Amino acid sequence: VHVSNSTEPYPGTSDRVVVIMGDIDNVSLTQTLIWELIGLVTSAENPRDVDWSPQAMVGFLGQNDAVEVVGKITIPAAAGGLMLGRGGEHIRSLASESGAKVHMTG
Repeated sequence: VHVSNSTEPYPGTSDRVVVIMGDIDNVSLTQTLIWELIGLVTSAENPRDVDWSPQAMVGFLGQNDAVEVVGKITIPAAAGGLMLGRGGEHIRSLASESGAKVHMTG
């Protein structure tokens, strides 16, 4: 796992970039823990007071499911067309099946 420093934000934002590498199960668990952290910080009265650790969060997965969060993920360019689908059908289906709002740039 690599986290960009504060001088290397996601283009056009002040958001930090996290790069996760490993097999799909490990990457998926890491992403889930990060989403739990984002949910916890989003719902906190004072985000700077949040006390969080991955080890502690594993026992509480799903406690922030009702918190609405916004996140960005990057995908390989080769996957862009497949994810979008003909006329946007896959991206609409992904949003419909998941219940999330999904927007793809470019």
